[in-house]
Amino acid sequence: FEIRDVFEKVKEPQQTQCENCEKNHSTRICQDCSVFLCQECAEIHQKWKSSRNHKLVAIIDIQASVDEASMVSLKRKFSCCQKHPENVCKIYCETCSELICYDCTIRLHRGHQYDLISDTFTKY
Repeated sequence: FEIRDVFEKVKEPQQTQCENCEKNHSTRICQDCSVFLCQECAEIHQKWKSSRNHKLVAIIDIQASVDEASMVSLKRKFSCCQKHPENVCKIYCETCSELICYDCTIRLHRGHQYDLISDTFTKY
């Protein structure tokens, strides 16, 4: 299945109908056949001979992993220095227009114009 479509549906599970009965909200997705299912249809899906070995995943579990992955990605993108990933960016280099860490001010951005991110934010 298309990951992007799953993420879009997972964001609003109340809006995603069961693709089997088309009556109830979906609570699970079958990883094997890419079908969103309500609780009742999920139970039936696991009883059918042709689909009893399929892996059903709770939508809430997908939401948690999506949220966690998003947070990790955002944290990595905005909090950590690209050159020194172990460091948090607290400085904005106005010369280069990028977020940097304290190590960068000494090593890579010597002589540049920079300020604390919080102070730079209020300037603009």
